Amino acid sequence: MSVAWATVLAVGAGTVVLKAVGPVAVSGRRLPARATALVRLVS
Repeated sequence: MSVAWATVLAVGAGTVVLKAVGPVAVSGRRLPARATALVRLVS
């Protein structure tokens, strides 16, 4: 895998995480366990 594709995948994953975290942060709900694991992996 080239560096460019790795970058594309990382940005895509970050976008998914941000889209999931935003509404949860506003509503006070907790993320599902898989989403929490993904957030920990990215951060």
